[in-house]
Amino acid sequence: AAPSIHHCRFQNLEATGAVVAGSAQLVLTDIPYGEQFVSQLPDLAYFAERTLQEGGIFAVYVGNMWLPHSIRAFEQ
Repeated sequence: AAPSIHHCRFQNLEATGAVVAGSAQLVLTDIPYGEQFVSQLPDLAYFAERTLQEGGIFAVYVGNMWLPHSIRAFEQ
């Protein structure tokens, strides 16, 4: 399959069928840096876990202010 780029909420990707479990080689995202997105970090981590192929890469930009929260969410 050809690589594809999706510019939308990650919560919508599986619902639309754009991404299926175990199909992604890379999840790359630049999340909003404000506090309002911190509560979605565990969901983003779970999304990456579900959708990445074995050996896939999860790369995410996070703001310095919320880095500790991000690391905790992604470690789980």
